[in-house]
Amino acid sequence: MSGARPAHGAGGARGATPALALLAALAYASFGTVFQVLPPFFDDLARELGAGPARIGLSMTAFLAPVALTSLLLGAAVDRHGSARAGRAGFALLLTGGMATALAGSMGVLLAGRALAGLGGGMVLLATLKLLAIRVPAARLGRAFGIFVAGLPVGTGIAFDALNRLSSWRLSAAAAATLVVPAGLAFTALGSPESEARPPRPPRSLRADLAALRALPAVPLLTLLVVLGYTAIIAFTTWAPTRLVAYGGLAPKTAALLASLLLLIDIPFAPLWGRVSDCVGRRKPFIVASFLAYGAGAVLVPTAARTGVVPLLLVVSAMGIGCAMFFPATLAIPQAVVPGALLGTAYGLLLAAQAVGMTLGPLALGLVFAHATIPAGFFVIAGIAAAGLAASPRLRAA
Repeated sequence: MSGARPAHGAGGARGATPALALLAALAYASFGTVFQVLPPFFDDLARELGAGPARIGLSMTAFLAPVALTSLLLGAAVDRHGSARAGRAGFALLLTGGMATALAGSMGVLLAGRALAGLGGGMVLLATLKLLAIRVPAARLGRAFGIFVAGLPVGTGIAFDALNRLSSWRLSAAAAATLVVPAGLAFTALGSPESEARPPRPPRSLRADLAALRALPAVPLLTLLVVLGYTAIIAFTTWAPTRLVAYGGLAPKTAALLASLLLLIDIPFAPLWGRVSDCVGRRKPFIVASFLAYGAGAVLVPTAARTGVVPLLLVVSAMGIGCAMFFPATLAIPQAVVPGALLGTAYGLLLAAQAVGMTLGPLALGLVFAHATIPAGFFVIAGIAAAGLAASPRLRAA
């Protein structure tokens, strides 16, 4: 299967590729903005809604849980109904949930609005991923996915550095929801009209779809690599700020800035590495290199933290550059190894794997840091990356 490339994606128009890539980035930015809009206002939320920190923190869980729990079903829906229809429905739910959040008068309504927005956001992501895989030629898909990946840190920056300056959390949440509108309109204008004209796919069970995906040599291992990659990445971004303050004597803001580099550096480097992978015509070497860079960096972090801010900045930047290799490469591989009729379900599987990794990383490393030394925690992160490095050469894909 790794040697034969399915026909989908091969006939995309060259002129449409930049517009589709920018559309994808805009969609991911709108998702990221709505997702991240509340944390800067958590204290205000707690006072107004009379809730403690734990209940306020549930606003983030409420957004992510529908993405994690329904990604396979949503991916199958994209396959059955088309990326254009699913995407429009997703943007409508993301907008409705965002506005419901802004108008919430109680924690129950707030959490319901966040859950609705998360469900819509998951639909938007899966529809966008399949749209790119179907419409963009393989020779330009890496760069397109790199531009898509850059949308999340852009959205996070909008939420944390622009909307947090507004006078209230309600105004900020409403502004974030309003930003969904141009993304939805762009998706409606550029979404694949030909996919809507095709006859609907015959109904088939999700179990049958997953069995078909498991039978493809590359898919089970790619799923595992996504779990390992996100476990290592989110473990670092979750625990590095506080542990570097304690271990390296850094100021809290400096430690938080260093950890945020892992996402911010995606903005220039994810499109760059995606383009390089297009030029060389291979994806797997970039996954291997990403685990190598990340694992080596994690080993060096404790020493660099004791040496000074500049060495630590260089190490964390190298880790971020490694992350930027990982994302576009893993997203581009399904086009080459999965039939077009199953691409939505395949991306749903990868999104579920991402959610598993994002859950495991903070939990597992929290236990390690609680019962072992700080260097040992970073060595465990390096060990997770080493597991990905050992497994990735076996991936049955170019």
